[in-house]
Amino acid sequence: MSTAELQLPSAQAPHPSGLRLDVLVLNSSLPTNPGASTGVAFVLNRWITNDNNYRFEVLIPGRAIALTTTWHNDEKLTMLNVYAPNHPNQHPAFWERLQQEWRQRNMPRLDFLMGDFNIVEDPLDRAPARFDDEAAITALREFRTELNIKDAWRHSYPDTRMFIYRSNRANKHAESRLDRIYIANSQTKHAFEWMSGSTTVPTDHHMVSVRFAPKLAPHIGPGRPTFPLYLVNNKELINLIITLGKELMTNLRANVGQRTGSNNPQTLWKDFKEKRLFNNASRNWKTNADTANANSQKPSGPREATN
Repeated sequence: MSTAELQLPSAQAPHPSGLRLDVLVLNSSLPTNPGASTGVAFVLNRWITNDNNYRFEVLIPGRAIALTTTWHNDEKLTMLNVYAPNHPNQHPAFWERLQQEWRQRNMPRLDFLMGDFNIVEDPLDRAPARFDDEAAITALREFRTELNIKDAWRHSYPDTRMFIYRSNRANKHAESRLDRIYIANSQTKHAFEWMSGSTTVPTDHHMVSVRFAPKLAPHIGPGRPTFPLYLVNNKELINLIITLGKELMTNLRANVGQRTGSNNPQTLWKDFKEKRLFNNASRNWKTNADTANANSQKPSGPREATN
């Protein structure tokens, strides 16, 4: 996840307590004023990302940071998070400086450009609709053209309006799509499920998200079925499992030397789990739901636990 207008001191060191947190925050703020609204960050979930092998670059303090991370063995993904200037006349210098920093540091191929751009490229992205500063738009387009990235959402939905930022100034209501995600042309086919919505943290911007599943990403199935914890000590269920288990063992012994395509240890085990055990357990579930722990949430059937 990337964020902008983050009011934190620049840091990428481990938590001072020495404890491992669930997230790793890589951020940059203005050196002269860390508490200012200018600030950008990447927030990594340590449980699902590789937080031991990454490259983090502060290209423009408080304005632009880049992250290259490793996923699925040795594959690399590079992301650029920007918080562009509020004033359009500052954009040409900003994008030119960012372009120079990218070249001088020999940065890898860019996969994602995201952040708060403070301008829009299309009048459709403002309400009331209007053109933004031409010089600012040209500077942004020259930067993304060199890095071969595009506004993938707009290409997918050329006539749709989705506003991220809303303001009321001088009793004038305005809406715009200032926050966007640009994607490399080679990666757009792997991006799907674009969404926008409010966050639990109070802010005047909505969050934009997209799911990304590269071609070589491992397949993750639905997981294995499990019982809720409050049924673990249910005597009726335990007796049911023992009874059905004994029947299964009897059938498995009888199947020795009698294996067929439809009657073999694998099909017997599948029938035991899916048709007999969980069907019976589901009925048990409903009749015993009233005795469940008050703090447990009543489900509608056996849960799916992700591996």
